[in-house]
Amino acid sequence: MSLRIDQILPECAPIEQGWETVATAQRAFALNQGCGEDRVLVAQSLLHLNRGQFDRAIQVAGTIRDDDLKAKALAAIAGALIGAGQSDKIPEIARKLAI
Repeated sequence: MSLRIDQILPECAPIEQGWETVATAQRAFALNQGCGEDRVLVAQSLLHLNRGQFDRAIQVAGTIRDDDLKAKALAAIAGALIGAGQSDKIPEIARKLAI
C-alpha cells in the first residue's frame, strides 16, 4: 500500500504524482505555499516508506522538528512496518518520539 502526503497532511495539495526523486519532492513543496520544510521532510519520509526503505524513512522522520508532524510521519511508518511484518523496528520509532 502506498501512502500519499495528502493522507497525512490534508492541507497540502496532492502534488506528488510523478515524483521520481526526493529532490523533485522538495521543489514541488517549495512551490506550494503553506507547506514548509518539515512538510518536505514528511514527504521525503513517505517516499522512502513507499519504496520499502524503512530505515531511511525512520531516519528522515526523526529530523522533523514539528512534534505533531513527526508523530504523524512516524505513525504512518509504524503502521507500514507492522503491515510488512517488521514490528521489531517499532522501538526505534518510540525513541524518535521521545521528547
